[in-house]
Parts: sequence; C-alpha cells; structure tokens
Amino acid sequence: DPIQSLNPLPDLDEQVRGALARLDPTEDAHWTKSGKPDLNAISEMLGRRVTRVKVNELMPDLTRPNFGD
Repeated sequence: DPIQSLNPLPDLDEQVRGALARLDPTEDAHWTKSGKPDLNAISEMLGRRVTRVKVNELMPDLTRPNFGD
C-alpha cells in the first residue's frame, strides 16, 4: 500500500520504547514497588496491553533508580 509506506505506524517495539522514555521517575504510578516500569502506565500510554516480557526484552535494566542514566 503506497499510502502506508509514506506514513507507516511505528511498530510495537518503537511504541513501547517511546512510552518507556516518557515515564516520570517522580510519578509513583509509573513504577512498581520494586522499581520496575508499571505495565498499566505503559499500557495506558499506548492504548494497548504491554507485557513484562516485552518491556524486559527492550529495556531489561530499566528501573526507577537508574532512569535517565
């Protein structure tokens, strides 16, 4: 489809990376008690369910204490 090739939607990996980049380390709702990205917050940002497996695949070391390092 030529129209889609001109304006492709970002794939799921890109969308999840973008959502992870928008997490706020000062916002408790963005993180679990153990400091991992909160799946509900990410899923809300994207309007679709995201799994822990996908988050860990893309950014396995991302935690609240090391966000932005």
